[in-house]
Amino acid sequence: MRGRLSKYTVRLNWKPRKRLERVVRRRSAQHWMVSRAKIVLLSHEGLEVSEICAALSLDHQVVRRWLKRYRQFGFDGLKDRSRSGRPPEIKPSVWEKV
Repeated sequence: MRGRLSKYTVRLNWKPRKRLERVVRRRSAQHWMVSRAKIVLLSHEGLEVSEICAALSLDHQVVRRWLKRYRQFGFDGLKDRSRSGRPPEIKPSVWEKV
């Protein structure tokens, strides 16, 4: 399977690559965003899905999902989608104080 190019392979230009690297290096980034950025960066380095899974201790479905969403929507595809339901009772500003 080394000769075939996977549909989950991501190739990045310098600008998107630098943006993802900043997310990984940032101190205040959420852990889920860092993990998703690492998945895309490892794919850009030429690792296959199974190798990314082994390196980050993730399931194949998780890696495929984030690579597919990045290819389809770009950087915004790595963010959480909005969810339906009742809005939170406690505002984010109150959580920051706590």
